[in-house]
Amino acid sequence: TAAAQGKCADVSAAVVDRVTSFGSQMRHVLALVCNFGEEQDPNLVIAANVNQVAAMISHRCDEFGISVDFDGLLKLGSIQLQMYQLVAKPMALEGIKKDAM
Repeated sequence: TAAAQGKCADVSAAVVDRVTSFGSQMRHVLALVCNFGEEQDPNLVIAANVNQVAAMISHRCDEFGISVDFDGLLKLGSIQLQMYQLVAKPMALEGIKKDAM
């Protein structure tokens, strides 16, 4: 029915809004952890984990057809973006696949 379709559109808009808001918040968290020194984050373990969480969310947005450019919301610098794409995204996908087994 038209009412059911309208309700689905509202839910989809709510999901997009929520993911967009979360992406913006995640951008600030990433900026914070990337500024930690060696004492606060030896070997950048915390930064790597936060990047991986962001990459998992990005993958799930793609998987579930949520029309949000989650990676774009993170506004990563060129070096950080390269690490995100080359390390965090593949590790996130592997983690998701492993959990699905």
